[in-house]
Amino acid sequence: MNGSFYFEFVNVRGRQLSPVTYRSLDIVRYVLRAFVLHASIVKPLDETTKLQLTRDMTDIEFSLGAFMSEGKGKRGGGSGGLDGAGSEYRALRALRPLLFLETPRLAEPSATSGLPPLVVLHHIVVRSSIPLPHTLHGWQAAEYVRWVEEHSEEEALTLIDGGLTHWEKTCEAEDIRDSAAEYVVLARSVLANARG
Repeated sequence: MNGSFYFEFVNVRGRQLSPVTYRSLDIVRYVLRAFVLHASIVKPLDETTKLQLTRDMTDIEFSLGAFMSEGKGKRGGGSGGLDGAGSEYRALRALRPLLFLETPRLAEPSATSGLPPLVVLHHIVVRSSIPLPHTLHGWQAAEYVRWVEEHSEEEALTLIDGGLTHWEKTCEAEDIRDSAAEYVVLARSVLANARG
């Protein structure tokens, strides 16, 4: 393979990684990022679904840990397990408590530490009657996750912001009184923190 990506040796937590290990870590990061994004848009999110998601998180953590251990044992090198996946692994670990967090705390940065603002925003919208961005635009979940991967964080936040504005205008035009107003306030707070 050509390119510095393949031949580059990376230092993670004081360890030199071989090109193969680096590529494995890149795969793990991608899988974690995609899983967290997909999990953050699961709707409806009842207790049964929350418990299934926590089982899925455990399964993916175990599987990816085994994948990393297998590469480490056969090829040398290593990254300290999934900890080497950095922010993507921290997001997976932080997603579990997010599922069970009290609604008013969703906008508290200390309560959602380790999670990208977009994931927190998805979770706020999932708990409400506000449509998720992909639903609003007629996309499949996989199309939306791919769109997020291909666009900047600011573009993704702008898409969420537009969905909130659309919901507000629709409710105003149709004189709908909906309990989702508290979720809009929470989402706007998360947006302000993310952009601030």
